[in-house]
Amino acid sequence: DDDDNDDAGSKLTFEMLRKHFVDNGWDWEGLWRRVDDTIIKTLLAVEPDVSDLVHKLYRDSNNTKTGGAPGCDGAGNNFELFGFDILPRSDGSVALMEANIMPSLSTSGSVLDQHVKANMIGEMLTLIGVQGAGQRPSKVAGPSTVTGDDFVDALPPGVAPILKASEEEFLRRGHFRRIFPTANAYDTYKPFFKEPRPLNVLLQQWEQRKAAGLVSP
Repeated sequence: DDDDNDDAGSKLTFEMLRKHFVDNGWDWEGLWRRVDDTIIKTLLAVEPDVSDLVHKLYRDSNNTKTGGAPGCDGAGNNFELFGFDILPRSDGSVALMEANIMPSLSTSGSVLDQHVKANMIGEMLTLIGVQGAGQRPSKVAGPSTVTGDDFVDALPPGVAPILKASEEEFLRRGHFRRIFPTANAYDTYKPFFKEPRPLNVLLQQWEQRKAAGLVSP
């Protein structure tokens, strides 16, 4: 981790890029709002197909006639890491160059690659909840630990664990930043969904309660 050389070559850390924007009087926060918007809209473009495939995986994984392992929760055993190449324009807009389904994770190129990618991989495995052999899942505060919460108590059977899983994932995020769901993301992007997504509504409502301080720590 050699901060003095972070700006050497063609690669920059986010901190060096932020400093470059600030030093030139450019809108760093606005850039990330546009980057977030581009990423969300890109993923929503394939959301119906991904959702259908995940549900098919879940059904097949619980159907021994199709070769699935009995009791395997396929819907919760998958994740994807995308690499987004986004070009900031001089007018403040951004252009999506590529959404890469196989971004390079090699750390052999430079010390900077080792610092950024190795840490990202470690935090990604923590985020998705990978447990070591023989390791018990850690207990993390979530909706199931909230007592006397009218919102949680009124949920249909089986829904509270979804909130708990979402909250535990959020608490494992490390340096990752959640851009969906948030307290207003579903309302903002609802027109881009092919059909209503009740769980997105639920997660947005939960995030709104958190933002309003209505959820016990």
